[in-house]
Amino acid sequence: MLFLPFFLPLAWGRPAVDMCTARLEVSTSKGVTYESERTCAYHVHVAWQGEARVTTTYRLESEVHRASDIEGDPDAKTRFTALDLIGPKRILWTVEERGDRAWVWRDAFLVSTQSGCCAALDLHVFRSLSSGRTVFQVAGDVESSVVWAEIPNSGGILQYASLFAGGTDADERVFGGGGALASITWASQDEASQRLAVLSAEGASAPETFGLPSLQWLPPSNLKDERVGEREVRLWSADGQKTATALTGLTLRVTLLDGRVLDVPLRDGRLRTAEATLPDGLRLTEIPPE
Repeated sequence: MLFLPFFLPLAWGRPAVDMCTARLEVSTSKGVTYESERTCAYHVHVAWQGEARVTTTYRLESEVHRASDIEGDPDAKTRFTALDLIGPKRILWTVEERGDRAWVWRDAFLVSTQSGCCAALDLHVFRSLSSGRTVFQVAGDVESSVVWAEIPNSGGILQYASLFAGGTDADERVFGGGGALASITWASQDEASQRLAVLSAEGASAPETFGLPSLQWLPPSNLKDERVGEREVRLWSADGQKTATALTGLTLRVTLLDGRVLDVPLRDGRLRTAEATLPDGLRLTEIPPE
């Protein structure tokens, strides 16, 4: 067994005795090489309860057990544990699921990734850093599947749109067996508020074309607002407002796996299915969030 210790940076002002350590252990069983990886990091979560700003500091530990020489190891497991740093050491939450990689995306979400096997796409499960609950899932390239909109000087009004367009081994579970072509989730860092399903209209046939599934923001309707690339929007027209309903005047462009494109308006903090622009043969409906 190989033991490789190394240390992650300390949170500012935290004593050395509480240092986070990370390690990788390698073992062999019945001709298969297994890796057990443990990482640890400090996180500060900020949330609003009415007008009150609530800050929680905790230590997040992640463990991954996988076969290093099996593509998309179906038995790989990830385990996450959040520990309170205030008062007696206690476990805030623990989750365990399939996955061969654990990571944090943009200091906003905890992500477990199950690598795809045999041409299947990777499945990424995005979880709340404050509770460990699943917020949304995306397939394949994360960078083209998640966009966000923020109100400057709002104290944290930041919402995310994500696209799951299939192509993984978990499609039927994620879609719930409803025959969806894609699903779109609108969420904060802690929970989803909307989930939309893209479905084929009755009797419609899919085109024999291929595209790269993606999300992007179209240019905002208010000239005060700032689009950063195609994935981020800062709504300076709502500067300082502390409610998500101030997120308005945007349009989300969705490109499906078959290359078809639909545009969904964002108004008063919600994606508007009835106002969406859809190509022939598609329909858009709202379903319960995960």
